[in-house]
Amino acid sequence: MNTAIVPPLLIGIALLSVLVALRGVAQPVTAAPVVSKLVTIYRLVAALLVCRLLGVIATGFAMTLITVAMMLIAAWLPLAGLRLVEELTRRHAPRVAKLWALCGALGFTFIGLISGIIWSTPALIALALFQAMTVAIMLTLLVRRRSELPRTERASADTFLIALAATIPLALSDFDVLVPGLALRGGVFAVLLMVLATSRLIDGGGVPRRLLADIVFCLAGGAIAALAANGAMAATGLGIATTALALLVERFARRRTDDGGLIHTLATSNVRDTEALLASHPLLVNGRIIDGAALTNYPESAIAALTRYPVVSDATQDQNARDVARDLLDAHTATHLIRLASFPPRFLAVSAGSFATERTRDELTVLAKLIEVPA
Repeated sequence: MNTAIVPPLLIGIALLSVLVALRGVAQPVTAAPVVSKLVTIYRLVAALLVCRLLGVIATGFAMTLITVAMMLIAAWLPLAGLRLVEELTRRHAPRVAKLWALCGALGFTFIGLISGIIWSTPALIALALFQAMTVAIMLTLLVRRRSELPRTERASADTFLIALAATIPLALSDFDVLVPGLALRGGVFAVLLMVLATSRLIDGGGVPRRLLADIVFCLAGGAIAALAANGAMAATGLGIATTALALLVERFARRRTDDGGLIHTLATSNVRDTEALLASHPLLVNGRIIDGAALTNYPESAIAALTRYPVVSDATQDQNARDVARDLLDAHTATHLIRLASFPPRFLAVSAGSFATERTRDELTVLAKLIEVPA
């Protein structure tokens, strides 16, 4: 294999992976705030990868423009990542952290515009350290705030935390001034790892063990490619990247096929056949029935408060209902409780993922009103 074509091939595979994920999550009608932050990151990363591909063939003034564009994008990515962490933890970052990320982005933008293609070694090292320190801030926020989140969202935050920590050494290996002489740089694999992790958040599958399963699959793909190419490092990298792309294509293709929306499911199903209806949509088929003994440990007044609402989440304003709902949601790794019956009380716990929106709640409310068993 001509090793000279391997870096562009890896960049191209990473770009395709980001574009697949971008198409999969960019749904303006139902987008939650966290989705908009994720879309911004995907777009910035895609633009960075496009610049790297163009840099392979560019020369002269074109190369100058591409280099400036790459450095500007790299300067603003940390701020975009910090905004995503704010959404995942449901809290604003400290003012000093925001100022650090904003001032760093503005500062390196200024350096990039005035220096052009001639980025000095100290400037490159400073950019790498700025990125690493901003990632360290994000990791600190995730670690400190994870205990305040419901179990499902805590698992999503943990998934992102693991991926973020793993990307630090991979991303830093892209800086030749820090790690010279590497045959295979890690920046592309940092992109693939982050896209795999964040794509898991969309459908409630954002748990660390599933990200680890993705990593194992990718490493297995790399190992198979290495065996076929007698242990060549280039083949290993291509095998890992290709496997990651295949996982993303399959994931979003399945999501488009399976998730036609609850309203569509209700319109095409027999709502009088509760069992068939619950088996007709992936969000519902994975739900867990909560009734009888599972509710006996809670005060009757709390359960009565819970039954007053067709759908309950941990954001419900009624404190009595919210407290017992949080406990039940945590116990069943769910985001919403759907009332199936008021007496005796019976609920369906479902996980709509970290990207659930008000539209999701409205659809679940329509479902609850249609299938609820009268008292």
